[in-house]
Amino acid sequence: MASYWYSTNGMDQRRLSSRHLPVLDQAFERHARIQIFDDELFGLNVPAIANPYQGTMTAGDLHFGLYRQPPMWRMSDTSLDTLILIDPTEMISKTSRLSNGNELDEQSIISNDRKKYRFMQRKPPVAVEDNCICCVIS
Repeated sequence: MASYWYSTNGMDQRRLSSRHLPVLDQAFERHARIQIFDDELFGLNVPAIANPYQGTMTAGDLHFGLYRQPPMWRMSDTSLDTLILIDPTEMISKTSRLSNGNELDEQSIISNDRKKYRFMQRKPPVAVEDNCICCVIS
């Protein structure tokens, strides 16, 4: 059975509840971050911001590696082009904002177990033609 594990050092790994599995898999496929509330693991009303695609999770001031067993990676998906570092305290109750010039979309969903999750996904950049011939940044 598939499961997610998190760790601050490679040796001490802890398993996330299987009730988060479908939402974390969906976040992986969408290359999005998800907000998880699990009072037993992170404390009362402490959100964990997980990015399964990047393999990271943050709860309060703690940062974790996030792993899925078995992994979902495909060889063509080895790019880290969606990395955005965010401060979770700034995200509360905001629906759309700019981060380093990249707009973020947020969506809230309620799963079958009555838990509320929030997806945060970067919108693809829009190319703007300009008459400047000095440089091209890619």
